[in-house]
Amino acid sequence: MLVEQSMLALLHTFEVSARHLSFTKAAEELFLTQGAISQRIRRLEELLKFKLFIRLTRKLVLTPEGEQLLQALTSSLQQINEVIEDIRFNELRGMLCIGLPPAFGQLWLMPRLTSFKTLYRSLDLLFYGQHGLPNFETEPVDMAVYYGNASLPHLHSWPLLEEWLVPVCSPEYAASHFRNQLPTCSDDCLADESVWHSLSGKDKMDLRKCSLLHCTESLEQFDFGYEWQHWSQATGVALPHTNRKYVFNQHAMALEAAKHGMGLAMGRWYLAMPAVLRGELVIPVDYKIPSGMGYQLFCSREHVQRPRYQAFAQWLQRTIDEWLEIKEASLSAAHPFISSDH
Repeated sequence: MLVEQSMLALLHTFEVSARHLSFTKAAEELFLTQGAISQRIRRLEELLKFKLFIRLTRKLVLTPEGEQLLQALTSSLQQINEVIEDIRFNELRGMLCIGLPPAFGQLWLMPRLTSFKTLYRSLDLLFYGQHGLPNFETEPVDMAVYYGNASLPHLHSWPLLEEWLVPVCSPEYAASHFRNQLPTCSDDCLADESVWHSLSGKDKMDLRKCSLLHCTESLEQFDFGYEWQHWSQATGVALPHTNRKYVFNQHAMALEAAKHGMGLAMGRWYLAMPAVLRGELVIPVDYKIPSGMGYQLFCSREHVQRPRYQAFAQWLQRTIDEWLEIKEASLSAAHPFISSDH
């Protein structure tokens, strides 16, 4: 449709005129006469076959079609300016806004950000704590980590981690609620079977005396007990129905409550693992199952090839892969994953 070489010039004239709602001010900005501006707008309307302005005595008013075209042009010109800046500075500078689930950001990402800072000294990061996925068209977020299992074909995604669920509590809580006492764990005792398998017989399956800690972070669409119910169905371990319950909307708070002896929390393994390695939490009921959810990094498809987006995505994937290789190797022999069909 837009076949004339002058079309871009005509659209530019329209954008300036619509921004000022004045042919006179548009003429001043473009160093043209008011008559030339009026002639260009008239020619553009002929090509488009619809009116862009309502010409009143002392002012201009955009038609609905003109409003739509201005909105599209504003967005397009912004993207063009961004591409020019990307090319000029190789884009690895400026600001990248990242949406994060609070627990993933606090417990996993923050301790590892120094390596990103070392690699990309001119690229600043701005983080937003978010439980769900943002609307990239209306919210000031460039990329977002999302915990769930959503398929969103209108967005580009990088898979990061498939999460697991495992009950965790403090060593003292395990000692007082289960038959065998659990020692406090450290890196040197990870291979000690007594740390991981100190419960036996019926006591290993008996949660009747336990207070369950529930987390709803990123699961607001489900019942507050969703993760415990999923774990119970997968393992066949019955849950207490009458015991007191504590519910947290952030996973880090649930884990902190577990550290202080409040009860047995359903831990998301990659978030709870650091506390387990430090001995602050133990795994008294030795059943780990896939959560059916994972972490993904999303962005708008139109930005996926931009260098700064690629830089953050590739760094995050690489950092996760290297961390998994080190941490899981130290745990796999003593504490293998248990599948959901156990």
